Amino acid sequence: MPTNIKSARLLARLAQRPSLSVATLVTLWSVATVLLYNGPFWSKTIEFLAPVAVGQWLALVAFGAALAALQLLLFLPLATRKTVRWLLIALTLVATSTHYFSATMGTYFDVPMITNLLETDLHESSQLLTRGLLVNLFIYGVLPSLLIWRCQIVTGNNEWRRRLLAALLALLVVVVGLLASFQSFSPLMRNHKELRYLIAPGNALVALPRALGDQAGKISQQRLPIGEDSRQRPSPIGDKPLLLVLVVGETQRAANWQLNGYGRATTPKLAARDDLVSFDQVSSCGTSTAVSLPCMFSRQTKAQYDASSARGEQTLADVVAKAGIGVEWIDNQSGCKGICSEVETDRIAKIRYPDLCSGGECYDQVLVRDLAEELAEESHRDDQLLILHMMGSHGPAYYARYPEQMAPFIPDCRQKELSQCTQQEIINAYDNSIAYSDQVLSQLIEQLSRDSQHHTALIYLSDHGESLGEMGLYLHGLPYFIAPNEQTKVPMFWWFSPGYLASQKLDRDCLRAAAQFPTSHDSLFHSVLNLLNVETALYQAQLDPGAGCRRP
Repeated sequence: MPTNIKSARLLARLAQRPSLSVATLVTLWSVATVLLYNGPFWSKTIEFLAPVAVGQWLALVAFGAALAALQLLLFLPLATRKTVRWLLIALTLVATSTHYFSATMGTYFDVPMITNLLETDLHESSQLLTRGLLVNLFIYGVLPSLLIWRCQIVTGNNEWRRRLLAALLALLVVVVGLLASFQSFSPLMRNHKELRYLIAPGNALVALPRALGDQAGKISQQRLPIGEDSRQRPSPIGDKPLLLVLVVGETQRAANWQLNGYGRATTPKLAARDDLVSFDQVSSCGTSTAVSLPCMFSRQTKAQYDASSARGEQTLADVVAKAGIGVEWIDNQSGCKGICSEVETDRIAKIRYPDLCSGGECYDQVLVRDLAEELAEESHRDDQLLILHMMGSHGPAYYARYPEQMAPFIPDCRQKELSQCTQQEIINAYDNSIAYSDQVLSQLIEQLSRDSQHHTALIYLSDHGESLGEMGLYLHGLPYFIAPNEQTKVPMFWWFSPGYLASQKLDRDCLRAAAQFPTSHDSLFHSVLNLLNVETALYQAQLDPGAGCRRP
């Protein structure tokens, strides 16, 4: 046969659309997903199991077969001749995305992580759309999707029998596979529950409905009033009103604060002050803003905290406002996660400070200017709680948090895609963002020091920490029970003007002694109430580091 005829027939066969039944296509997809899109899961599993014997390796194979068969059982009922391609393409894109972030950042996709993604604004989301993600989506998402789309779905009179037979065989494989792997995987999954958050696409599919339910609840649910008994007792020396500025930091970990003993000069201005009370053993409530921020302002402690019930209650801001104190939330971030829904809110508009804003966001220096404007208003002459929400060290674009000329640590990573930088460049960029926060916080304190209308104080507390490549982890959001200290230990300090200390009869040495003991986000609710003289049955002195530091 001439060569050109053979080549023509080969090309013709390649051009033909593969003909597959629904059950066959779903089966092939299930096997391919377990093998190709679950690398982080298998990597962690092998690390924990450390298989040596043949039986242990066979257990891995049996568990993989059970996973593939379980996916077939779950998705086959949803797949019809008309829907199967759309269904599998959607699932493939989900699996591709979760696999990429788990493989490159060490991300675990549980409910808090999905909630965090849902609450991220468009600008923040765009920072995750890196070249690496797009290439990965094309290779592992778009190309397989095109292959699925090319498949010709065939059906016959006995289609329902094929589907039933496939389901029965899949059920048999699930039972046999789980039994064969039970001895190895039962203790593994019990001791390392986080592994289930790496199984794609099931991790996202299980977490998404709960996360969406939480979002719907935030919209439809009215907040339950709390602290109806709150009132403000007179200051011991009430010659001026009180102004407490609460600065909520973003993604700053205690380990990289010079003020807490870090070897680099990341907070030189704050470290040079002798009037701060620094807490260097503070644990966060969560590892993401979506969890930590509402928890910080909730009356519930971390041990009690339940997102569903907490979102239905009023917050610290509301309790303070009920005591007759002015409360305002000033935001240079993506929102207050519902905390400020019933108090005055100022979402800093980029047009107000064009020299400090570009690309859809502003440097935190805008908070210094905004505070000056707030203090000039007549409405802020009485007792006030101003809450400033910083951009801080929000990643992965750490370089975007500070002006390029204000980078003491170089070379710094100037890429959204962290894999394009060395770990030291990433650390340099992160440390630069803290150094810039040091500038902003110092200027806020200086501004409050010059305020002659109030006795002033400032509390700084970060919402959660960050991983910078330690143990192969980046960013944040790990399940709390496996999260490293880099994600859960955060900086906090208190500053008081001499007038504030005197008017409230606060003993700074006593506060500094109390700051040597471990504390957590649980303390914020009660500390703010005490420092603003708010009396309510909600106050718990045992959770307030400053409870015993007022002189008689």
